[in-house]
Amino acid sequence: MFAPELEPDEMDAELFQHFELQVDLGQAPLRLDKFLFQRLSQTSRTKIQYACEEGLVKVNKHAKKSNYRIKPGDDIRIFLPHPPRILDLKP
Repeated sequence: MFAPELEPDEMDAELFQHFELQVDLGQAPLRLDKFLFQRLSQTSRTKIQYACEEGLVKVNKHAKKSNYRIKPGDDIRIFLPHPPRILDLKP
């Protein structure tokens, strides 16, 4: 866990957005953790579930549990306590 002494609003200020996904209009209802697991190939479903438990996954600006059923048009954002890494690849 991180920063347990912070209030929820303060905690949001300490987080960095890493991913943003928009659910396709033709998408059938699916658990949030399964949907993210299918799209984030570098992450395990367990880590996604943990992020949901910690309030780091937001759907339409609200924290959701991993069993939330996504709907077409949902806006999903994943936040982490560290800034995204920027890789500078040189030939």
